[in-house]
Amino acid sequence: MRLLRSSRRLVAVVLLAWAWGVASAEEVEKKLRIGLLIGSYNTKDKVPSQAGNALQITDESDETIGFLEDPRNDSSVFNDLTIQTARRASLNVSYAFTRILLLEGSVGYQKGDVGNVEVQALFNGMVRTNPDDPFPFQTFLIRAGEMTQVPVQLTALLRFRPKSVFNPYFGFGVGYTFIGFEPSDALDELSRRMDGSVGGQARVSGLIFPNISAATSLADLQGAHVDARDTFEWHGAGGIEYTFRRKWSAVAEVRYTFASRSFQIGFNGASELGVSIPSLRVPETDPIAQATYGPFEIREGGLLDAGRLVPGPGAPSGFTEEQCETQPTFCVFDLGNVDGQLDPGFYYVHGGPVKYGGFSFQAGIRYTF
Repeated sequence: MRLLRSSRRLVAVVLLAWAWGVASAEEVEKKLRIGLLIGSYNTKDKVPSQAGNALQITDESDETIGFLEDPRNDSSVFNDLTIQTARRASLNVSYAFTRILLLEGSVGYQKGDVGNVEVQALFNGMVRTNPDDPFPFQTFLIRAGEMTQVPVQLTALLRFRPKSVFNPYFGFGVGYTFIGFEPSDALDELSRRMDGSVGGQARVSGLIFPNISAATSLADLQGAHVDARDTFEWHGAGGIEYTFRRKWSAVAEVRYTFASRSFQIGFNGASELGVSIPSLRVPETDPIAQATYGPFEIREGGLLDAGRLVPGPGAPSGFTEEQCETQPTFCVFDLGNVDGQLDPGFYYVHGGPVKYGGFSFQAGIRYTF
């Protein structure tokens, strides 16, 4: 058995050496080349959730006197708004001026999701179930839509080992990315509901015993707005090429792209509905410590149908669900028991800008004419 295994290893080594010797570096100078690569693109930017933020307030001697904490559900801290990783295919054509220097033109295509839009709501009549959480906000994640990207790039490439079958290379270039965005049905519905609602900015206060004060003025809300314009970009590239047959080579490549613009989504004329508490440490006299932070109170309409008001434990005998509409103090919000009606309450809807730039990794083949 040992002899058999040794013989197999010897044969494998001989075949590998034969294949390495048979393959030779393709002469590319003054020649046209075409390649097809397939892989993925990962946008590096994101809009992180602000649910876990806390503003630390200090006195004149720089001693901490309290925290103004974001009232949202902390379990949402990993719900980032971003352009999701998507598959990308690229077709490229290059011309080698010398054995070392090439100029490549390429066009790519990818389609993928954008998400998640974080909606948090504290519905009227909700009862606190966690003693450590004074505000029982509920989290709802909404897919923003589908984005198409078509990057057109021009790249100068330098080959390190032009006479070797194994040839690393790197380069730099510029380009222009055509962007298409199709909002999801859920985002369209959220925008329509926001357009039909009336509310105002509420306020979170209290460094020791936090509370949410009702809005002092009301106005009609505005729905979602999306900015998904085309963008200029510049990029760096690096990869390896292996010649496995005359005129044919295998390629693996990484690129990092910097974009001049960002994708943006906002609500009610701002980047978010409600005002997030920043995660900072400031003195109590600082304007940041005196600013208004908190959810948006919607009194007419609502953004979600998440349940209904039902008679609570303290309701009078014979009190009906219908009476909850006029006497809500005797009722509690029954989450999940939907009734086809939008629910008023305190809302956050989180948006913001996401840069298009990121990493692509692709592998494929290249042919030399």
